[in-house]
Amino acid sequence: MPSTVPTACDAAASLLAIVVSANGRIDTREVAELDRLRAYRRLGVPRESFLTLADAALEEIGLALSESQWLRLSDRSRLLALQQAVVDPRLRLLVCRLSAAVITADGRVTGDERLVYGSLQSQWGVTDAMVARAIMQEHA
Repeated sequence: MPSTVPTACDAAASLLAIVVSANGRIDTREVAELDRLRAYRRLGVPRESFLTLADAALEEIGLALSESQWLRLSDRSRLLALQQAVVDPRLRLLVCRLSAAVITADGRVTGDERLVYGSLQSQWGVTDAMVARAIMQEHA
């Protein structure tokens, strides 16, 4: 993942890529769920670019996180910088909504996935109820 200041869409996609890679692998069920939700188009990034971000996130954060179950200081700094680049509340909610779909796509939520997802929610003030409403609105 680039170290320059990303655009909001790039930062949002990078955060979702970190969620995808948080458990130390890129699960095909999670990618399929993102395909189903048209996540890439909604985030404004091509699918292949997103998968490249996910591969980079796996190498930079996901593998270490899955082994240690905690975020290193450098990981926390990276997350915070990306979170601060996403200022639109709707985009923040979208990232959390898509993250909720990702972490549940394989039928279980791991501690490392929950750690990253919880970081997004707490930094942005997004509640579970807000995410549930966003999901329900999509189904309506």
